[in-house]
Amino acid sequence: MRYRSLSSNHFRFLFLVIFCFCWGSTKGSAKSININDLEQYHYATFLYRSGEFYRAITEYKRLIHFFPVSEYTPNAIMQIGRSYMAGGELEMAIGYWENLDASVALKENRDVLLGFSYLDKDQLKVYSLREPSIEKGIEQLSQLPTTGAGFPEINNFLNDWQAKPEPDYKIPWLAGSMSAIIPGSGSMYTGRYTEGFYAFFMTALFAIATIEAIHQDEKSLSLVLGSFTIAFYGGNIYTAINSAYKVNDQMDTEYLYDLRQEHGIWFIPETLNRQGTY
Repeated sequence: MRYRSLSSNHFRFLFLVIFCFCWGSTKGSAKSININDLEQYHYATFLYRSGEFYRAITEYKRLIHFFPVSEYTPNAIMQIGRSYMAGGELEMAIGYWENLDASVALKENRDVLLGFSYLDKDQLKVYSLREPSIEKGIEQLSQLPTTGAGFPEINNFLNDWQAKPEPDYKIPWLAGSMSAIIPGSGSMYTGRYTEGFYAFFMTALFAIATIEAIHQDEKSLSLVLGSFTIAFYGGNIYTAINSAYKVNDQMDTEYLYDLRQEHGIWFIPETLNRQGTY
C-alpha cells in the first residue's frame, strides 16, 4: 500500500483542530484551579491544625506569592514561622524570624516567637551547651514593652529570672579531691550515693586483691589486678567531677523548666485538638 501525504489544506485543517483542542484544554484547566485568598488561607490553616506543618508552609507561601496584598498575607507570614517551630525546625524558625521584615503590628509577636525559639533550641543538650541560646532568648524577650497590656506573663517570667536564687552548686574540684582521698566519697557529696558506693566497693575490692596477690608472690596476677585497681581509682575521680557538673546542670535545667511552666512560657501549636497561646 502506498502512503499518501496530506494536502496542504488538510494539514492546515488538522493543525487548527489540534490548536483549538489544546487551547480549550488549557483554558478549562485554568478554571479548575481557580481559588481565592480566603480559600487558600483556610486550606493552609487546615493543614497546620492537622499537623501537616511542612505542607502548610508551602500553601502559606503560595498565598503570599499569588495574593501579596491580601488581608490574610500578614497572618500567613507569621504562620510560616509558627509551622517551622511546630515541626521542630527551630534553626529554620530562628533564621526565618530574624530575617523577617515584619510590620509594626506583627513585630511584638515575632519577637515573642523568636525568644521562644531560642529557649526551646537544643533541648537535648546539657544546660551548659544550651546556655548561649537561652541567654539570647531571654535577651529577645527583654526587648518587649513592659507597659500597657503587653505580655504580663512574660514580664513576670523575666522578673523571676532576674531574681533567680543562687543554687547550691556542687564544686567539681572538691568532688574530685574527696574521691582521691576516699574513693566514692565525691560522688556521694553530689548526692549520687549508689554511684559512690559502687566506686568505693570496686576500688577497695581490687586493691585488696592486688595486695593479696603481691603477698602470694603472684607477679603476673598482681600486675593485672593492680591495673584494674588503678583504672577504678582514676575512673572514680573522673566520675565524681563529672557528677558535680551533671548535678549543677540538672539544677539549672529544672529551674528554667519550672519557671517557664509556672508562667506558661511555651509555644504550643494551635491544632484541631488544642488551642495555642502564641
